[in-house]
Amino acid sequence: YIGLMINGTGGHQVNESQQNLGSGDVVFLEAGVGTFRTFGRFVWENYGLLGVGHVKNDLEWTVRESPGTTGKIEADFLRFGLQPSLAWRSRHFDAIASLRLSGLKHSNISGNLVFDHTNQVAYLDSIGNQFLLEPALTIRAGRDPLKLSLQMGSSRNLTHENFHQVDNVASLAVVYTKRRAR
Repeated sequence: YIGLMINGTGGHQVNESQQNLGSGDVVFLEAGVGTFRTFGRFVWENYGLLGVGHVKNDLEWTVRESPGTTGKIEADFLRFGLQPSLAWRSRHFDAIASLRLSGLKHSNISGNLVFDHTNQVAYLDSIGNQFLLEPALTIRAGRDPLKLSLQMGSSRNLTHENFHQVDNVASLAVVYTKRRAR
């Protein structure tokens, strides 16, 4: 069988404390195609994924430490990867374990941000492709075709261990699954 996957996210975060005034934005859209096979209540899936996004940070507090900078950076990014998963599914409950291996490439990097004594534009320009290992556990409950989904995952940068990134994520969603007519 053939499956399609579409993922998207967007966010805005603000830190208004006196010491760490700043904000950040991200938008990301990803799509993939894959195959899946059922074995009773178990489903094995493999997807190839491709995504694009944009990230922007405005860290005003860094200007105090690095006068003459703006504290701002933004970049586009491309993410590509493979995601196998194994699921146990029932009419009212699903449990899914997945392990994504992704490549990440930043481009169109602009700004003037010095963070941790490092020019972040030059840093992103210099690191090239990064590779990420991202395991996740997803629990779904409800009644087909609609289920409430909770996903918890982590991300480990295999290329640059000290790269500043979000290491753990959680998401809540409503999932619609279109079943084939039998």
